[in-house]
Amino acid sequence: MTITPKTRRHGRHTIEGIVGTLRAPGDVEVRDVGLYGMSLRVEGELEVGDHHFLELQHHGHKVNVEVAVRWVVVHRKAERGQVATLCHAGVEFIDIHRDDTGGIWDWILVARATNRPNYGFSENL
Repeated sequence: MTITPKTRRHGRHTIEGIVGTLRAPGDVEVRDVGLYGMSLRVEGELEVGDHHFLELQHHGHKVNVEVAVRWVVVHRKAERGQVATLCHAGVEFIDIHRDDTGGIWDWILVARATNRPNYGFSENL
């Protein structure tokens, strides 16, 4: 599925199997990824303008990214006397570091570096 709002330069793609880490392994749900950013869901709150460092893994390939939070929607849910806070946020890639090549990160980095859309993208990478 490709999501392309009118204000977005390039579409974002839903990619199964990405595991994200902000505070603990698996605590980031990556909703979709594009050339310049991604949307994610985390427990707790994120603030617009904050910078965070995330570790993302996809099929054995790991990348560390610095992101800036661009938009946030906060949901609170009361359950058994506890209030859970979930944050759905859009983040922009500021910097990307990786130790090896391969996988979905090649698509993101190569297309971003050449500043062109990758029309041959396959969600099965």
